[in-house]
Amino acid sequence: MIQQKNALYQELSGVRKVVNEKDAEIEGLRKEMEAMKEGQNDVKSQADKVTELINKVSADITASFALKDSTREEYYKARYNYEEQRDKIHHI
Repeated sequence: MIQQKNALYQELSGVRKVVNEKDAEIEGLRKEMEAMKEGQNDVKSQADKVTELINKVSADITASFALKDSTREEYYKARYNYEEQRDKIHHI
């Protein structure tokens, strides 16, 4: 009985060694995964900054085109008015 008990304790200590080794492996993998997640978060935050910059530039471009359109309209309106006045002066 004592021999069986000693044999079971030895087997149990062997199992505990294996469990401790596996726990150490799992902990190492967990730390690697955390490092990868931090790297992904850094990339995501940089991508968000680039997206914000793209949106800002897009808004600036849209505003520039709107200003261009209004300037063109003012130019052609002024040109039309000038030609109309010129024609009236020629008739006098």
